[in-house]
Amino acid sequence: MSNTFDCRKCGAGLSSAGAVNGFVKCEYCGAETRIAGPAPAPTDGRVGAPPPPAVPPPPRVMPGASGGGGSSWVVVAVVMVALLLVGAGVAVFFLSKGIRRHRGTVTWSTSAARYRSQVGKRFTFRCPPNGIARSVWGSGPYTDDSSVCTAAVHAGLIRRGPGGRVTVEIVAGQGRYKASERNGIRTSSYGSYPGSFVFPAAPPAAAAVAGAAKARPASGSPGGSRSIRANWATNPSAHRGRNGERFVYLCPPRGRRGSLWGSNPYTSDSSVCTAAVHAGVITFKGGGRVEIEMAPGRSRYAGSRRHGVNAGAWAAYPSSFKVLGSPPARPTPLPTPP
Repeated sequence: MSNTFDCRKCGAGLSSAGAVNGFVKCEYCGAETRIAGPAPAPTDGRVGAPPPPAVPPPPRVMPGASGGGGSSWVVVAVVMVALLLVGAGVAVFFLSKGIRRHRGTVTWSTSAARYRSQVGKRFTFRCPPNGIARSVWGSGPYTDDSSVCTAAVHAGLIRRGPGGRVTVEIVAGQGRYKASERNGIRTSSYGSYPGSFVFPAAPPAAAAVAGAAKARPASGSPGGSRSIRANWATNPSAHRGRNGERFVYLCPPRGRRGSLWGSNPYTSDSSVCTAAVHAGVITFKGGGRVEIEMAPGRSRYAGSRRHGVNAGAWAAYPSSFKVLGSPPARPTPLPTPP
């Protein structure tokens, strides 16, 4: 079987039948064309041309990785997964405990009454610092319309100065709520009420006698076991800032009037014994036992005359005290100095 080829020089048609040693001589131009061996594969894009050899793609490298740095991405991925698992675990824990955060602004007047129907659920409240004690009924359980933050101070969980975070648990209403005094907070008793709350984290406390407020002795009492002996110039300014705490003073008989500003509350630089006479608790002649409670400062103190004692008016002062046990009275106002 012969094949036809073109002359490499003139292009004339040649037949392989006359090939000698793999060469065919052109009878027109005399040039020899080699036909021995496989014909070269076409590379000009004609049909039958083999595809170009496949070039392997370069290895994929993650952004920022070089050499063995890819292992750092593995570490990052493991840490992220671990954090997600921890967060999920914390969420499951709080949900399983039924703890929820109180929605809305918390003040020292905020109560738990809105959660009355959610018995068994727990809610957290973040009490702001420098709180003013508000009404509380009960001694744990407390009525749910009591001040949560003030009840938390009573329970020993926070203090009024720094405030803090507390958790309450909603419980059913009680048939009776007992009064007591703890941590400088005196609560009131009450009869039947439809809703209550308790503090699950409250430390155990000795039951207080209902309605009996045990006063804290004044600072400086030996061993804290007895009241301080005062004179008629003694004032409680040493206890400034200890709002809600109570102190007992013993005023000697045959006293003389000391400085006095305000009409219960009084400025904390006022004479305790003179304030007690003004409040109707003791007399100048007989003297006696006086119980006071420290209180925050006020922007204005009204002057008045009571029981023969004139108390001056004053503007803003940073600390106050109240004389406890004074009978209700309508003071006679004194003119405010210009």
